[in-house]
Amino acid sequence: MRLRDCVGCPLEHTCIYTTIFETRPPPEAGLMRKYQRAPHPFVIAAPLLAEAPSEGDGSFEISFRLFGPACAAAPFCLRAFGEAAQRGFSKARVPFRLAATEVRRDDGRMTPPEGDAPVLLGPPEPWPEHVQFSILTPLRMKHRGRMVTPQTFSAGIFAMAVVRRFGLLSAFYGSDERGALDFPALKREAEVVRLSDARLQWHSLYRHSSRQGARQSISGLMGRVGLDLSAAPALRRILAWAPVSHVGKGTSMGLGRIEVAR
Repeated sequence: MRLRDCVGCPLEHTCIYTTIFETRPPPEAGLMRKYQRAPHPFVIAAPLLAEAPSEGDGSFEISFRLFGPACAAAPFCLRAFGEAAQRGFSKARVPFRLAATEVRRDDGRMTPPEGDAPVLLGPPEPWPEHVQFSILTPLRMKHRGRMVTPQTFSAGIFAMAVVRRFGLLSAFYGSDERGALDFPALKREAEVVRLSDARLQWHSLYRHSSRQGARQSISGLMGRVGLDLSAAPALRRILAWAPVSHVGKGTSMGLGRIEVAR
């Protein structure tokens, strides 16, 4: 529409770009209607900057997950990645080429895409009563207005961060999950979840914002955590979504990436 700012554009709530990358609550939305942004309907899982190759160093993998109706935009997102690679990643604009695309299925197999359609994955299995997981990229959570540190991290804070993210994604992009959530009951269960292990450290990481022309901190918690969920049966189903949706702030950039120990 030849408008520099998407706000107020007549196609704002139907355009693929704003739907995926500048997501806003629809006008009729009761939830978050006072907010300018809604959760992005995607998550990127990519290597940390220190692990990514520079020019001539080979290849690396990026995983891209879409939620709900945004799955229909998969071909456009794939094209966007291809063009972004040609223009170059990072502040140095190192050029890459989209060499191959694979789709992960429910059984964990990676196969070539069938046409341009994504594979729709079912809900994950609930976490066991005792679970160990690793935080692979900085986890940024706030509690009472302050960033959670290794010293202030707790099982309850983490559990409720997952519940809030799951609730928002379900409300905007899910089907019947929103009605199934009993937040007061889940909060009570979160209060009885116990840490069985916590080896966390603060990982300093920074990104360059092309839009703001400035260096920004995306530092957060990384390490290994063990949870005792024996007294939280309802939470086990919600927490199982953490590896899929990531947790905390900056999830669309790959932050808050969780992987369960096998």
